[in-house]
Amino acid sequence: MLGWEVFVYRHAEARPENLLARWTSRSVGVDWIDRLVREGRAFDLGGNGYPCLYRASAAVLLPVVAGTKLGKSFPASTLPREAVFPADFSAIVWNLEHLKACEPDEVLLVRAFDQS
Repeated sequence: MLGWEVFVYRHAEARPENLLARWTSRSVGVDWIDRLVREGRAFDLGGNGYPCLYRASAAVLLPVVAGTKLGKSFPASTLPREAVFPADFSAIVWNLEHLKACEPDEVLLVRAFDQS
């Protein structure tokens, strides 16, 4: 596996107007969401890499993915640097308007495409 292309959507619908964030990662690029699944804070909806699907509440996902992009109510992002390629967060494409409009109980969708 070469890596992943990861998309995060609002309203658990993979539609262009619901896109919150998009980035390309290295091969360990979905370890963070798999960890949330193991902790019972996210749900693995299956998939074979074309894509793999996950869902979680905004209260769970946004502090991990967006961190300080949302302002003082969230801590710094805990998305590991190795989950983003190149190895800095400037590579993430954000829709800040949608990020700030998310309610904590809103269900979000993560779609991760294997780049092999």
